Amino acid sequence: MKVKEDFLQNFLAKIVSYYYQNKRNFFIIVSAIIAGVFIIIFSIGGKPKTHPEAQIRFTQALGLYSIGNLSQAEAQFLELTRLFGNTPLGIKAYFYLGRIYYQTQRFIEAQRAFEKFYVKEKKNPVLSPAALMSIANCFEELSEFKKAATTYEEVYKKYPKSLYAAKALQSAGRCYLLINNYKKAIEVLELALKKFPNFQENSETKALLFFAKSALGKINISTY
Repeated sequence: MKVKEDFLQNFLAKIVSYYYQNKRNFFIIVSAIIAGVFIIIFSIGGKPKTHPEAQIRFTQALGLYSIGNLSQAEAQFLELTRLFGNTPLGIKAYFYLGRIYYQTQRFIEAQRAFEKFYVKEKKNPVLSPAALMSIANCFEELSEFKKAATTYEEVYKKYPKSLYAAKALQSAGRCYLLINNYKKAIEVLELALKKFPNFQENSETKALLFFAKSALGKINISTY
């Protein structure tokens, strides 16, 4: 029994380690894509009607963020929220502040910033699911795995066609594993494989599912 437990714990540790090594790269890439989309929107003239100064400040801050100048971007976004916090661009500024805080490992501040954005903007097809996913990421980084798992599930339920849906289910399964809720982990991971059979990270999803079933004795690991 001790050998089995050691095997399972080492197996899960490797999976979780792989996830954390690659997670930040995934979200940095996605954030860069999102920033690029907004820069294109502003540059081609399809600009939303908003306060001219807010528009200029947002464009400058987004440009700084897109080239990785996080400290100056943070200052610009903070000023934007102070001056225009209730405008559409002021609300978007909270999202990017959340990204900056997350990338600099200030997870409590990141969670709060994402929540400030999400409370006011739940219908943006790009940023709203990204914000909810990021709130779950923050919970996970803070080792609040149950909250993380349920929030990841919420991403899938509210935005099933979003870029984040498949990753959200996989992440929910991983967090349920971390609190030893193997039955729920199996349920969520099997749903992930069913709904997203072509997800590029399904090998990791299958590995997590293997671990969950092994932990419940549904797979005899001595045969592997």
